[in-house]
Amino acid sequence: MPNQDEHAKQGFSSCAHPHTRSIASQPSCETLLLRSSVARFKPCHSKHSFSSCARTKLRFVNPRSGFTLIELMVVIVIIAILASLILLNISGVDQRKAMQAREFFILDLKKINKESVDQSRIFALLTHNATDVAPFSYELAEYHDLRTQTVIQEDKKWQPYSEFPVRVLPERVAFNIESVDQNYQNATQQDLINQQAPKLIWFGNGEVKPVRIQFYFEQNPVGDPIEVDHLGNINENQ
Repeated sequence: MPNQDEHAKQGFSSCAHPHTRSIASQPSCETLLLRSSVARFKPCHSKHSFSSCARTKLRFVNPRSGFTLIELMVVIVIIAILASLILLNISGVDQRKAMQAREFFILDLKKINKESVDQSRIFALLTHNATDVAPFSYELAEYHDLRTQTVIQEDKKWQPYSEFPVRVLPERVAFNIESVDQNYQNATQQDLINQQAPKLIWFGNGEVKPVRIQFYFEQNPVGDPIEVDHLGNINENQ
């Protein structure tokens, strides 16, 4: 059965050659054009004609459609603002972790001072700098008098105190211990006050080597310096 396109072609030929058919049976040229347009834009109802119909419709897509320069700039600005907010949020969380680690450290200092006096033990705070595989950490060591031994090994004087587990600070958080000048006229054990001795020592008699401790996050100071005087009192200035 001839389709509508073939009928349209026959109609166009009849319209081009008016003497081939009678005027009564000949449709008008306007009617033929309308039928041709309807046939060409007939909706696709069958699966077989879907692809061809889709190709036909794609021809009428506006070639100027797409993002304008202003729209692209607006999107870029929005993305930049969101990225900044995310970075600020992450930085704020890390800053709070650093402050929390500082507070826990102050509690440790108070606990160590009390235990040193109660048990007459000599303690020292040892620090371990951050590496590629481990963050900054600190631990407590106990002093063992080795003067009675014939051969004294420096690394055996300070032994890790098992009752105090190693404390690991959050990533990119560290602290620095700075010694404060102090005169030890009555000191009998020079290995506790010489340059090789740890900077922060509790002598077990209520005295402490005074120090100043500053916490850092990404090498930026966190809070005020923590000062420990010769009696073990802590001034955190905050």
